[in-house]
Amino acid sequence: MYKILFFVLIALLSGCVTTGEKFSTVTKPDSNKALVYVYRPSTPPYLLTPTIKINDIELVELANKGFFEIPLSPGKYTIHSDWSPLSGVPDGKLTFDTTEGKTYFVLVSTKTSLDNIISVGNIITPVFTSEGNIGLVDERVALSQVTECSKIEVLNSKSILIRPYE
Repeated sequence: MYKILFFVLIALLSGCVTTGEKFSTVTKPDSNKALVYVYRPSTPPYLLTPTIKINDIELVELANKGFFEIPLSPGKYTIHSDWSPLSGVPDGKLTFDTTEGKTYFVLVSTKTSLDNIISVGNIITPVFTSEGNIGLVDERVALSQVTECSKIEVLNSKSILIRPYE
């Protein structure tokens, strides 16, 4: 029985471990492109990962303490963070315009708080609420957070399929 629990625990944790290289420096964008960093510092739920999509193209499962970078042509983009219903975290959405030669930092984070305590007879149950956040952050703020993150590779180089919205 303990062996089964051990393997289930290992399977759950393995999907949430970042194994890429740690963030070190900001890369300069290619000419005629913008560079977007999407990162998730240590935020609950630690064992669950949101699927990150840009303009409805699925790119990565963004593990805790993970980041990825993606060059994009100048234009309008929408980034979605789609959380599993099991996480209790609402999905996030950010729409913004990119400009050639600029670097952007997108923070994916959550906040869980104790909302209430319900008492029924001898049973006390805490009630938690979760908020999902996704937003652009200043480079100075981002660099203080992203240094704890490890690189995640974009699935199948799908970035070449992403076009800005008209």
